[in-house]
Amino acid sequence: MRIIMRIMYKICNIISRGFYKYVIMPFKRAMLRQCGKKVIIGKGSDLTYHNITLGNHVSIGKNAMFMCTRAQIKVGDHVMFGPHVFMITGGHRTDVVGRYMDSVGNGEKLPENDKDIVIEGDNWIGANSII
Repeated sequence: MRIIMRIMYKICNIISRGFYKYVIMPFKRAMLRQCGKKVIIGKGSDLTYHNITLGNHVSIGKNAMFMCTRAQIKVGDHVMFGPHVFMITGGHRTDVVGRYMDSVGNGEKLPENDKDIVIEGDNWIGANSII
């Protein structure tokens, strides 16, 4: 019985990985602002697709989060991200006295509150990194 369960698990795992690789990942790459060749986006990754540019040979680990509002995330060629990497652009205005932070809208941000994240080529960003 154990052998049958192991075989069933392996078959389901192969089908799941194939479905993600050949069906889901092409959609994710197509939604990016720009995407190079041989780009891998790990399962469970949450990206702000319209503001992200990826070069060639980029690998993003599982459960990564790349979040940007007005700024962009630009990644060069030959960059690897480990799992659970967070890259978040933008900040909050701290100079508005007398108002709560959540009442200051995105349109009220200053240019220095949102800066692009640029990662040149040939880098390795390890697991659980926060940028």
